[in-house]
Amino acid sequence: MELRQDLAKLYVRLQRWDEAIAELKEAKDTVMDDSPKARRYKVDILVELAKVHRHCSDAKAAAGGASQSAVPECSECFRQALNLLNDMLSQVRVEDEDAVRQLKQESAELNFMLGEYYETRERNLEYAIGYYGETLRHDDAHEKSILALSRIHLNKNELEICEKQLMQLLRVDPANEEASMLMAELMMMLAAHGGRSDGGAQEYKDATFYYQALLDKKPCNYNALSKLIFLLRRLTMRRKCPSST
Repeated sequence: MELRQDLAKLYVRLQRWDEAIAELKEAKDTVMDDSPKARRYKVDILVELAKVHRHCSDAKAAAGGASQSAVPECSECFRQALNLLNDMLSQVRVEDEDAVRQLKQESAELNFMLGEYYETRERNLEYAIGYYGETLRHDDAHEKSILALSRIHLNKNELEICEKQLMQLLRVDPANEEASMLMAELMMMLAAHGGRSDGGAQEYKDATFYYQALLDKKPCNYNALSKLIFLLRRLTMRRKCPSST
């Protein structure tokens, strides 16, 4: 079985995707027993198979001048792997804390990968939010899921939910650059809607704080710099025209 897995990895390096898929499928199908070790092996194979299906689809799309698209085989392999992990988690002894912790962490990662797939490949935000939420159920400090959910809620103009997510992350990791950038954008949007008081003045100050903090850590952050310049110009215009928002 491991020889087939090694051969599949070689085919991946050679970008011979169809041969890699065939070897991984054969490796998975040769596992007949239902022991924890066999299930673990199947999970690894399925995750690898999902990634190869995605690479294969992207390579064919690029060759044809098309953009990346949905890859149903990819999501199906991830789901099968997740189901196996969940079965293992339901059967492990509660007192075996290390095993429970490990399985929860792996389940969180698989849920995140499915969330990312549905967000970026199928543009199904409902499914994406569900899988990101499951990730946080297994790992409430999963940074990538918190950021992904924050971006989705920000884009949907669900500002209070977005703020709650970002505050949760920034309490744990105050130096998180992406969270700080999103928080600054959130404050800008709140200010543009009039803010919570004083026409958004406090939200503009908060946004300025986050952009300046980012630039203090990384002066070459040109994205933050350009947005700070825009914000300062906006504030200057507000001072000249107090009635403006």
